[in-house]
Amino acid sequence: MKEVERVKTYGFCTGVARALRILEKEAPIETLHDAVHNPEVAKRLKGKGIVKQDNLSEVQGKAVAIRAHGEPPEVYKQIEKRNLRIVDTTCPIVGRAQKLAHEFANQNFGVIIFGDKKHAEVQGILGNAGDHGIATSCASEAKDFLSHTSHIACLSQTTQRPNTFWSFVLSLPLAPSLKELQAVNTICPEVIRRQEEVAHLILKVELMVIVGGRNSANTQNLARICLDAGKAFQFIENAPGVSKLGPSSNFRVGVASGTSTPSEVVDEVVERIRCLV
Repeated sequence: MKEVERVKTYGFCTGVARALRILEKEAPIETLHDAVHNPEVAKRLKGKGIVKQDNLSEVQGKAVAIRAHGEPPEVYKQIEKRNLRIVDTTCPIVGRAQKLAHEFANQNFGVIIFGDKKHAEVQGILGNAGDHGIATSCASEAKDFLSHTSHIACLSQTTQRPNTFWSFVLSLPLAPSLKELQAVNTICPEVIRRQEEVAHLILKVELMVIVGGRNSANTQNLARICLDAGKAFQFIENAPGVSKLGPSSNFRVGVASGTSTPSEVVDEVVERIRCLV
């Protein structure tokens, strides 16, 4: 039996748990895109009559759910034009970032969203800044944007790492014309707590196992913590993935998960690792 230690905080975060409660109460219902970034959860939702549609034009019912990552204002307008009832499961932490982007833009601030510009959450936050914002994870890409405004606000994708956000802010190529720079840490506190727990646990184990969907930003960031620390890790989506860990030896294994990974999946992973012989 292997020695296995899991982080204290695992399973759904409050935002994902809230979204799933709303969806299950509304089922059967269609969602615009994946409700959350986890294949295990997607299968379960489909079995409960919660069907993902990739485009608004594919929605057949009279209601549509907004995913936990949120959507840009334009999507809400399109839904309203179709006279569909909106079931909004946007995470409140994401909603706060969206509201801040909107407020800063209304005050004529240039809004920079730090994060993956292609990620659904970032697109939703950016949409609230209208033509006053850009999204990037590379400070140099903001040079031209910074040269055309005297007031700047920096926000972060809620699943980023605090140190990378502040490093980004400090490395921005500021123009002489800049009069004001406001940086607001919009990273989810629960995401930060999970990152801190992983950073602590990797000091005690030889291998980290990160459990979650590969398209989950917060799960990927847990893996990057291991990578940056030079710690061996494996990224798996569910218990069957434990077979990838290879031949057994008596090394210590740490287990952590993303915010959209069910706690029972983590429990199954831990038991399978312990049973490796």
